[in-house]
Amino acid sequence: YDCVGHPALARALVDAGARAGVRVGPAERGVDSGVTVPLHFLLPRRNEPVVPLSVASRPALECRAWGRIVRQVLETRPERIVFVVGGLLSHDPHAWSFQREVPEARVFDEQALAALVAGTWDALSRIDARVAERAHPEAELRHLDVLRGFLGTDAPGRVLCYEPGPGVGAALVVFETAAVEAGPGSPAR
Repeated sequence: YDCVGHPALARALVDAGARAGVRVGPAERGVDSGVTVPLHFLLPRRNEPVVPLSVASRPALECRAWGRIVRQVLETRPERIVFVVGGLLSHDPHAWSFQREVPEARVFDEQALAALVAGTWDALSRIDARVAERAHPEAELRHLDVLRGFLGTDAPGRVLCYEPGPGVGAALVVFETAAVEAGPGSPAR
């Protein structure tokens, strides 16, 4: 998924993260399926600037802080911006490669989606450890911690679709955000 970037926005995000003491930094590398798959459907013409953000293996609270910082930066921008969090729920690449069903992955996905729909985000950390161990939650669900910080509340979501596969589970979940004031000189959002 080749697309143009937005260096000024990328720099603003990195600078804000650094000022807040969150470990962030710029990198030049290709994007992975967490970016390419959602954007393939959301922006098929590839004519919009994209700033991909990766999630490092950082503590959940730091990921939430990063999400809050992203929101704060985006709220100050004059242009309209869409924030998309990509990533799987369960993610066992070995099972996927060999097309082996992992029943615990489906159980994990169902429990994770139930927590997101109910807005009981803390329930994600209470999913049975044996189930989670077999399901291999992608990035320990740190992408959802970033989203949780961005939302600023344990907002309930609405599942638009869920697609299980051998060892993996993908879902499209929408979360409503509080109204955002338009940035200086921008049209109403």
